[in-house]
Amino acid sequence: LDVVLRLVGEGGGADGGLCHETLRMLASLLSHRKFSMVFVEAGGLRSLRDVRHMPYCASSVGLCLLSIAHFKGAMHKLCRAADPSPEDLTAFALRILDYPDEVASCNALQFFSK
Repeated sequence: LDVVLRLVGEGGGADGGLCHETLRMLASLLSHRKFSMVFVEAGGLRSLRDVRHMPYCASSVGLCLLSIAHFKGAMHKLCRAADPSPEDLTAFALRILDYPDEVASCNALQFFSK
């Protein structure tokens, strides 16, 4: 988990492709309830929020949010978190909606529908 957080967060390298592929892998892992809970507890949402290559990685970040939204327990923990606050998370998902990438917008809309 530490390696993934380092690759996608502020400490990540200059390679947008690596970041995108790492986020796609993360989205697959987040489809498992236990990993999703560990990710939220470890402050993984801060790393998603701080992705450097956001225009390029918007669809995979949206997919990660959608994967987390499938689990009620993870969403409860997320809503009780101080950083990012639920308001910050909502603003972040709304920013993803504004990107021209249709897949990113679709993932963000599905996140809100959960």
